[in-house]
Amino acid sequence: MRYILFLLLLTSCVTIQKAEKKLDSNQIESSRYCSVRFPQRDSVVTKDSISFDTLYVQGDSILIPVNVIDTISIVRPIKVQCPPTKIITKTVLHDTTIFRDNPATQARIKNLELSIAVKDSEKTRLTHGRNTWRWIGIIGSFLFVVLFALVLWSNIRKI
Repeated sequence: MRYILFLLLLTSCVTIQKAEKKLDSNQIESSRYCSVRFPQRDSVVTKDSISFDTLYVQGDSILIPVNVIDTISIVRPIKVQCPPTKIITKTVLHDTTIFRDNPATQARIKNLELSIAVKDSEKTRLTHGRNTWRWIGIIGSFLFVVLFALVLWSNIRKI
């Protein structure tokens, strides 16, 4: 039992300010600890989108030489309409997005949300307790006024 009391005297509490001073005094070790405890994560999201454009171009008319008579070499041009030409354009877009995740900030936000939830529950509990004591005070005050009036009325009757 004596040893337990002696050990309790040797222990001490570390405040936030002392811990911050200790971390600031050895920044290499503190940065190594933070990088191990809260490693940064990168998420790479790639999106590919393909679009097709089709374009029809009306063909021009061309002149084709035709032999009219086999024996006589007369070439007479004939105008021929070409069919429309189909041009297909394929466009491929590669979109890469890199999300850098900071777990230390996420942990701090999560702890902040938890502390807000705890404070809200404490506030609700305290408000409920205050309302209870408020009603006890109102009823007590009413009873005190009624008793005071009865005592005063009985003293006036005696006179």
